[in-house]
Amino acid sequence: KMVCRNMLRKKARTVMSLMGALCCTMLIITSLGLKFGGMLGGTILIESVFALPGIGTLVVNSIRMKDIPLVMASVIFLAVLFCVILLIVDVIYALIDPRIKAQYIK
Repeated sequence: KMVCRNMLRKKARTVMSLMGALCCTMLIITSLGLKFGGMLGGTILIESVFALPGIGTLVVNSIRMKDIPLVMASVIFLAVLFCVILLIVDVIYALIDPRIKAQYIK
């Protein structure tokens, strides 16, 4: 009897630790996705401060030269890229948690 109780306790601990890891993984993925989106906005500042070539420098130069179509295209590109990142985060959610996948598959 004592051996059986110890085995059940070990299994319960294992299940609890797996469920806790699952919850933590979801939070980590969410924060990484949002941080990556924030880094997209930070590229404009970093590239202009350190004079690195890239989309940030392109946006800053086009704002200085009042090139409105290029500014709009750059903003739309960054917005679409941010949406793609959030879509990837949602797909990873569905891969990790079967409850989320079950909501969309009927």
